[in-house]
Amino acid sequence: MRNATRWMPALVVAAGLALAGGAAAQKQPDPPPAAGGKGGPAASGQSQKQHLTPPPPIGQAPRPQPRQAQPAPTQPHQTQPRQAEPRQGQPGTGPQASQKLHLTPPPPIGQGPGPQPRQAQPVPPPQPQPRQAQPQQRPAQPGTGPQASQKLHLTPPSIPPDNRGPRPGSRTPNEREAQRQAPNPSWPAMPPRMDNEPAALATLRQLLSDDVQLGYGEARQEGEVLTLRDADLRRGAERILVEELILEAPSTEGLRRGEARNLSFEAPMAAVTLERLEIGGLAMLALRPGQEPRDREPDQVALENLRLSGLEVLEGNGTRVTLERFDLSGWRAGQAGRVGMQGLQVGLSGAPVDQVRVASASVEGHDIAALLTSAVRSETPSAPPPGRQAYRVEGVQVMRGDQSVAGMGRLVIEGETRADGFSGGRIAVSEVVVERTPETAVVLDVVGLDRLSMDLTIDASWTPENERLDVSAFAFGVRDLGALALGWSMEGVNIETPGGNPEAVRLLQAQLRYADQSLYERTLADQARRQNMTPAQVRDQHREIVTAALTGPAPDPGLDGLREALLRFVAGQAREVEIIARPPAPVTLDAAQAAMMQGPAATVALLGVRATAR
Repeated sequence: MRNATRWMPALVVAAGLALAGGAAAQKQPDPPPAAGGKGGPAASGQSQKQHLTPPPPIGQAPRPQPRQAQPAPTQPHQTQPRQAEPRQGQPGTGPQASQKLHLTPPPPIGQGPGPQPRQAQPVPPPQPQPRQAQPQQRPAQPGTGPQASQKLHLTPPSIPPDNRGPRPGSRTPNEREAQRQAPNPSWPAMPPRMDNEPAALATLRQLLSDDVQLGYGEARQEGEVLTLRDADLRRGAERILVEELILEAPSTEGLRRGEARNLSFEAPMAAVTLERLEIGGLAMLALRPGQEPRDREPDQVALENLRLSGLEVLEGNGTRVTLERFDLSGWRAGQAGRVGMQGLQVGLSGAPVDQVRVASASVEGHDIAALLTSAVRSETPSAPPPGRQAYRVEGVQVMRGDQSVAGMGRLVIEGETRADGFSGGRIAVSEVVVERTPETAVVLDVVGLDRLSMDLTIDASWTPENERLDVSAFAFGVRDLGALALGWSMEGVNIETPGGNPEAVRLLQAQLRYADQSLYERTLADQARRQNMTPAQVRDQHREIVTAALTGPAPDPGLDGLREALLRFVAGQAREVEIIARPPAPVTLDAAQAAMMQGPAATVALLGVRATAR
């Protein structure tokens, strides 16, 4: 993905560079830190009261506790007030509050703390709680006391350990793990082997690991083709049943062709069924010196094609996944491959939505073996092979019951890399839909729509000779509201080190086009309602602002044309505005920023701005 769309970072950089002048002028200094500093006493107290920030870091001195500075007396009438006063005067503070913060959830924001029944009862001196609180007052023993409980989020020290042993019927973690690995007692016994097993079956047993049992109802071999009926493979608590398994030329070096029909997989946490599995051209490539076969990596396997049909996965938590078809081809190191699927449905349990559907998805033009090997090694993927790379997703629907709450018509990401360093690509997202639901009603009411339908298109390319970045389209639109499109060309943009040398970046040309459908009229109505005005009065305000900002001391064709185009749009006489900048010579960022500081007239003259309204 990163290499297939390597032009994308440059696109983001170019957008940031184009806006650098305005952003620098508007940047304000960061506000000073709050009293106490991050993690200091003030921050620590706030964390205890609001439950919003983490407790102080381990090793930092806790907030002083003046009421705990003296040893706890043994008289009951003195012990109880020292523990009750902080709770009554300052809810959420003190050592006892610290111990409870990590056991029970905080009250809702704006709601006072609930009743504390333990505060109303005196604590008699024989109880171990006061004696356990005394070590918390020793500053010479870090890592103890209520503050240590806040830092480590451990069980409060006032709660004694439970020495009653396991409850009747409970199992230890080892016992639970053993149960997960134990064979299902309802499974029938493995059928006995044939007296004269086919030779290919003996080869198949050698390919399986030692802990896998293989059984079958019928086995026969014709030439190099081995056929098993009612194959049964077991390992611990996992079992695979195959109604018919066909293997052609199985060997330690690979498999020419394989097919499995009506396959089912059973495990403690999931069940899988598969109508058909087809595999072709499987080859086990040479191992590296000293490498064990079990350590074989994805780039040491080659596979011509793989197809799954009719897949269903049912997990223990109720999640159900079905897939009509999955295809993979061209798995070999250094070769571009393809992965695709059709008819994916994911049924969710306990989630805000019930089901996610994907009509189709595919990835092509990537070295699949290299990608998987990089993932296994946790390394950055290498550059894809020269040529085109593409990602496609179509027909996405997010369902809640029988209602579609969101969706996407199509997503296409295409990239091209060449040996000379040229790279280009395109992103197109169409028909991203957000339907009206209780969660989205507020947003839809603001814009006055029953649903949102959005499109996004980005087209860009980069040429290494002059480090030229061309963004022919950066367009975003919302149906029934409007669409905005940008485009620009720059030189001196190094996509390998974005932002490395901004002085070398030069603007060649730029273009902005906005087509309004109803957004401006809705904006006028909303602003008029909030300011207790009429839309016509708000329109007059906008006209005055444009006139004041774009009127120079003397006639200026460029500035006057820009002003008149915007005034036509404000007056409702035009629905589309296009602004084009074609400077006579390439413009550096420093020069553009200096012109903007001088005012609109200087900027328009430097960039060669022309505007039209339609």
